[in-house]
Amino acid sequence: MEITLSKNAVETLIEKVGENTKIALALINDSDPFLRDKGAFAKGSFFQIIPFVSEFGEYATKIEHPLLEIYTSKVEQSYFGKRLNMDFNKQLDSFSLENESAVLDYNIKLKNCFFS
Repeated sequence: MEITLSKNAVETLIEKVGENTKIALALINDSDPFLRDKGAFAKGSFFQIIPFVSEFGEYATKIEHPLLEIYTSKVEQSYFGKRLNMDFNKQLDSFSLENESAVLDYNIKLKNCFFS
């Protein structure tokens, strides 16, 4: 699986988490023990971006990108489709995620970096 990130999205992620930090693209799910009490989500959000350094539970499936290490779990994969695109909106201070057929989330926050 691959993801295309806009220039704004790449620059913002590198600025906020650093080039060597891994990130997880995760559903907001209170029942997942790895996500419980770790969320930084806004109204209308379904996904979150979580920076991490070591292994992060079920988030071991790599999403290919030339500059960043992005991971997800098998649960999220069922929503992603074939092609993922992510952009960053500076005015909203949030990311949007879409696949080939729909916008999946237009208000994704980066955990511990953005606040609604």
